[in-house]
Amino acid sequence: FFSFFAMKVKATAHLVAKLRQLMADRGLSAYYIGSADPHMGEYVPKRYSQREYITGFDGSFGYAVVTKEQALLWTDGRYHLQASKQLESPPWTLMKFGQADVPTAEKWLVDNLEKNAVVGFDPWTFSVEQFKKFEEALNARKKSCLKLLGVDNLVDIVWQQDQENPMPPLPTEPIF
Repeated sequence: FFSFFAMKVKATAHLVAKLRQLMADRGLSAYYIGSADPHMGEYVPKRYSQREYITGFDGSFGYAVVTKEQALLWTDGRYHLQASKQLESPPWTLMKFGQADVPTAEKWLVDNLEKNAVVGFDPWTFSVEQFKKFEEALNARKKSCLKLLGVDNLVDIVWQQDQENPMPPLPTEPIF
């Protein structure tokens, strides 16, 4: 029996602070964290649960954007209650994907980042389709001049340094 009452908030503010330092070191204004693994599989091994690690939200759908001042998690209606119980606030703000007044991540970035901002992402977990969607949204507003930049997975770097919650190893079992 699954109970929403048993859910606990995971302390993540210190992880977001470390991520922001890595972003600053690389000249990034924002960093996108999805839910995919390098194979774009529907169900990812724990080793690739970067979004869950950095946000504390363990639902199967969601993506996050971290900027210098904000940390936002988008998830759909199936998970609004769960995310509201699992996200530490601050730093996290729940963006209820699918509601009329909630912009997509791309639109939010265009509307909220300064001209010439750089949005980082892990190119191994960001599909070509996502890239095209982001690029189209960013290019639609020429004045924003936002740039997409594939960089190392910054959440992995934070996770590798975490002594209290070590990164799970890569799966070694054969697939077939």
